[in-house]
Order: sequence, then C-alpha cells, then structure tokens
Amino acid sequence: MRTLNIVIDSPAEFVISKTELDIGLVTNPYRDIAHCVRAALCISHDLRRWVNLVICFDKIGPMSLHLDPKSIRYMGTDERSILLLLVKGQNQMGKRKQHTPIGLRISSSTSEETVSKLTEKDTLFLSPGTTANWQNPVTSFEEIVMYCPLSEGLLPRWATSSNGHYYKDYHRRDLAILEILHQLDMISWEKGK
Repeated sequence: MRTLNIVIDSPAEFVISKTELDIGLVTNPYRDIAHCVRAALCISHDLRRWVNLVICFDKIGPMSLHLDPKSIRYMGTDERSILLLLVKGQNQMGKRKQHTPIGLRISSSTSEETVSKLTEKDTLFLSPGTTANWQNPVTSFEEIVMYCPLSEGLLPRWATSSNGHYYKDYHRRDLAILEILHQLDMISWEKGK
C-alpha cells in the first residue's frame, strides 16, 4: 500500500489555548488545520492508516506535530476534538517531561527540514501549482509527500524543485488533499478488482 505523507505548513503566529476552543474563538489558520486533518485522516468510522500527517509551526517554534493514525486515540472528526489534540501537543513543547497524547509526536524541525527528510527516499513530491500534473506519476511511486502551505506566502523556493509535480492550486488545501486521496483510493480499488 502506498504511503502518503502530508506536510501542513501553518502560518499561525501564536499557540491556541483550550479556553479559546471552549468559547469558540478559533482563528483561521487553526480552522484550516482542522479541515485538512479531517480530510486527510477521517473516513467513515475509521482513520486512514496509510496517511502520515505533520503540522509545522515555523513561526511559533519551530515546532512540528506528527500525527500517527495507527496509534492516535480520542480524536473525533469535529473541529474541537482535532484542535484539542493540537493544544495538548503545543502545550508540551519545551517542557522537560512530555506527556503528549498517544499517537502524537513533537519535534523541533521546520517545514523545510521535515520535507527534506521525507523526500530522502525515492518519493513523489507534490506541491501546489497552477496546473495539476500529478495524476500519472502517482501510480509509479509507493511513497508520496504532499506539501500543503496554508498561506500563499508560505510556498518557498525549495518547494518547487525540478523533480516535483504539482497538484491543483486550490485556495483551500483540504479540497486538494481530498482530490489526491480520491485518486489513490481509485488506484487501490482498481488493483483490488
């Protein structure tokens, strides 16, 4: 089965608190993160086990939260449940004894370091562009890295490498994630026939 690594690059400049979640003050970067996590991991009554998700907060940390769908617990599909998991992870950053939730790992790597580590192997690298040219190469790679900046200004030079391919430049990255996942599901379904 293919592995899809999704790197979400967040423009958030502050850590969200549980109090803000409780009273419904969720700002746009965090709302976008929740939509992307839901699109990437959540399917009917289960999680996609072959998707690895990394959320990078370069402006806060650098800090990266790695969500492992094989071991994560107590994460529902609602915005509050997803963001509560991120709050717990962000609160543990920098503390000596980390009691992070199961299935969540914290690192101090930037989005560029995360992407370069994930693309060391023979991988297909997908980044947003004006044309979508990923449909054919997606069938020939077992390891895929999808870079999802949540802001237009977050697409650095290193994300447009010559060996990369582009997915459709949706303004909402959750739609782009769903498009890639749909294509991968179709490939798996056709091979299973």
